[in-house]
Amino acid sequence: MFNKIIPITIYILVFIFYFIIAHFDIIALKKGK
Repeated sequence: MFNKIIPITIYILVFIFYFIIAHFDIIALKKGK
């Protein structure tokens, strides 16, 4: 079970982290311009 659950959890965390970074990048670009 854990062999399948852990990689999925890591993938979800990375996806959320990437989404937050991209969101802040968009805000920074809007403030910059």
